[in-house]
Amino acid sequence: MKKSFNRRKFIKRNDFTSVFGGFGRRRTLLHFAGKKRFTMETFYRWQRHRLGYLMDGDEPVTGRWNYDEDNRHALPKGGVDFPEPIKDQLDDLDREVIENLPDSVVGATPAGWWPTSRSGALARLTTSSRRSCLSLDLMKMP
Repeated sequence: MKKSFNRRKFIKRNDFTSVFGGFGRRRTLLHFAGKKRFTMETFYRWQRHRLGYLMDGDEPVTGRWNYDEDNRHALPKGGVDFPEPIKDQLDDLDREVIENLPDSVVGATPAGWWPTSRSGALARLTTSSRRSCLSLDLMKMP
């Protein structure tokens, strides 16, 4: 049985440092203090050095820091056919949550573009992995 949404209940919030950087905003700002450029390229290189990810000593394992140049090709002139995006039907709990959102919430009413259940998320991930030639069947996972 689904529990009813009650906006009067306190929702606990936890702040975590980034899983990508392993630390928070303050340390990042301190690292870039006084530097002329604040780019993702600089940030990623710093992180790879600091954490040792994909590094062979002081150099990247493959000899290249990134593959951005390889990813900057124009799309074909005729365009690209993308598969139809997955869209889930909202259930009663989804509609109740939407109905009880405070007036301070802005944006379009959800229409099913994001899964709202574990099974919906796993189904979407399985479909995406099949479309990208990965052989994952996440629906069989616990």
